[in-house]
Amino acid sequence: MEILAIDLGKYESVACKYVTATGTARFATVVTHANEFDRLLSQESPNLVVIETCSIAGWVHDLCCQRGVKCQVANSSSEAWKWKNVKRKTDRDDALKLAQLAALQQLPTVHVPAPRKRVNVARYSSIGNP
Repeated sequence: MEILAIDLGKYESVACKYVTATGTARFATVVTHANEFDRLLSQESPNLVVIETCSIAGWVHDLCCQRGVKCQVANSSSEAWKWKNVKRKTDRDDALKLAQLAALQQLPTVHVPAPRKRVNVARYSSIGNP
C-alpha cells in the first residue's frame, strides 16, 4: 500500500509518500493550494491520503474524495498523537508519524461531514441559535 501523509500548513505543506511493503518514505514540500494538491495526487497515485484535523482539512478531504482517493483525517488531540516525550518535532516528522500510524491501523480519526453540512453548521454557529 502507498500512503500519502500530508502535514498541512497555511502556506506550505510537507507530503510523505510511504510505501508500507518496504517502509520507505520520500518527502516533498508543496504549496498549500488545491491545484498543487490535485497535481500531487495525480503524480503520486496513493491508495490512502492521511491529514491532521485543522481548518483546511475539509477542502483537502473533499479534493481526495473527488479524485476517488480514500482520505483519513487524524484526531491530533488523541493520546497516540502526543509529542510530550519527543525532543525534535518537524513537519517531516509529523508527516512520517501520520503515515506510520495509518500503516499500523493505529491512527485515531475523525468524521468529516459532507461539504453542505459543514456550510450549514458554520452559518448557524456564526449567527447564534437558529
